[in-house]
Amino acid sequence: MEEFRKVLVENYLADCAQRLKPSTLYGKKAVIKAHVLPYFSELSVSEIKPLHVRKWQNEILQKGCRPGTMRMIHAQLAAVLNYAVRYYGLKQNPATLAGSIGTLKQIRKIQFYTLDQFKKFLPCVSDKYRVAFKILFFTGLRIGELLALTVGDFDAAAGTLTVNKSYSSELGITQTPKTTKSNRIVTLPPFLVSDIE
Repeated sequence: MEEFRKVLVENYLADCAQRLKPSTLYGKKAVIKAHVLPYFSELSVSEIKPLHVRKWQNEILQKGCRPGTMRMIHAQLAAVLNYAVRYYGLKQNPATLAGSIGTLKQIRKIQFYTLDQFKKFLPCVSDKYRVAFKILFFTGLRIGELLALTVGDFDAAAGTLTVNKSYSSELGITQTPKTTKSNRIVTLPPFLVSDIE
């Protein structure tokens, strides 16, 4: 059976590169490099047993990551090993047999500014960024969507913004939005249309 780092992970990531957005691939590579390869890189795929995965999970647990982060880290190992099951003849996925760690439940609640809080915040913002913060607050755009906007995305007559791309600050590239439903036309309040003009 193939060596984990040199063949399996490299081939898995090359395959992912054809199917994922660059920013998603970037995150996947970062997790694998930081959390998976340091523990498994010297093993061949066939040597990895559920006990190896449990010991690795215990190390992840000791790092004190958030539950959602732990689950995401485990999912990356499971995905690599699923690839080995599918394309390298690995009989079973030891990560699946070992069970997952972490949880999908978000422990912290997302908090939003109220209108009153936003009105108190806005005067503290430099004039050159004020319209950008207004767009974020009143439209619900993601920061990457805001950073990817161009003049052509703004229709003053219709009072809309067309959202059809997103900027990845990690990679310095503009790409399609996070999901297909993220492609949308956002109606702007009249005062915001005036601010943008």
